[in-house]
Amino acid sequence: MREPEKLELRLITVLADKQVYHSAETMNLTLVAWANQDTNATVRISGVPRMTTTREVNLTKGTNQFYVAQRLPRCNVCGGIRPGNYSVLCQLWHGSTELNKTIVVEIRQ
Repeated sequence: MREPEKLELRLITVLADKQVYHSAETMNLTLVAWANQDTNATVRISGVPRMTTTREVNLTKGTNQFYVAQRLPRCNVCGGIRPGNYSVLCQLWHGSTELNKTIVVEIRQ
């Protein structure tokens, strides 16, 4: 009897729709992943304070593209974040396999 094929995943690229965002704008990310078989995985986006998104995605065999939209917090003292550069960590995982890509975006007032 043949053993099942071992799952292989790759997080090929992560792209933001722009490099510079302003306070409370929506950041749109495009993630491209590859899988050698159909499976489910978890995507987690973090790195900007007060902004973490986790969701399940269905991957089909081959190249997969999916989108994550996240409204950024306001840049102000009491309710948000400081203007500046932020490293946005994009993670894709299934079981013990965890793949990471980081992009840098600037957030202005």
